[in-house]
Amino acid sequence: MQLAFQSPQHALQVTQLKNIHDDTIWKRFQLGDEEAFGILYGQYLQVIYNYGRKYSDDEALLEDCIHGLFLDLWENRANLSVPNSIRFYLYASIKRRIYKESLKRKEQSYENFSDIERITGEVNESIEDLMVRAQSKVQQKASLRQGLLLLTANQRKAILLKFYKNLPFQEIALVMNLSIDNVYKLVSRGLVVLKKNVKNLNVA
Repeated sequence: MQLAFQSPQHALQVTQLKNIHDDTIWKRFQLGDEEAFGILYGQYLQVIYNYGRKYSDDEALLEDCIHGLFLDLWENRANLSVPNSIRFYLYASIKRRIYKESLKRKEQSYENFSDIERITGEVNESIEDLMVRAQSKVQQKASLRQGLLLLTANQRKAILLKFYKNLPFQEIALVMNLSIDNVYKLVSRGLVVLKKNVKNLNVA
């Protein structure tokens, strides 16, 4: 099934379908009506694209996700129910797809990750060691808590998820509803601030 609907012999049918309620068009699409599917595609393509830009500015990724979404809709049409809101159903679908595809492309999308890891590697080791030791030393725990309070709320949350919950960056991004790149930056900058201030607090 190709996503193109410009056959002139169907012009009248398509014009008539445009005047039908979305639920009816959706039901016709489920029955294999290509003109109905074309109406849904034409009506929501730009809407979904604009929404997707909130989660990624990668044009190629957005194009692939939107194309894949509509192909999946067509291939699985018989198993779909009629959503309460087609718009919000498509919003949720494209958001999930963007997140999943972003994770698959993380090595390509974030080529500077190795640089970030190299720059912050020494800091990470120091903080991880400090956190392990702090688990058994009350005074160190108190000092570390003071240091954590100096971070922004997002830096603190990202660091706690990374080092206390042992979550990978990809899962932290999903939990915090942020891009992986933003999570890298939060953790990296937070660790630098934390190391500096905890050191100033004379933590052994």
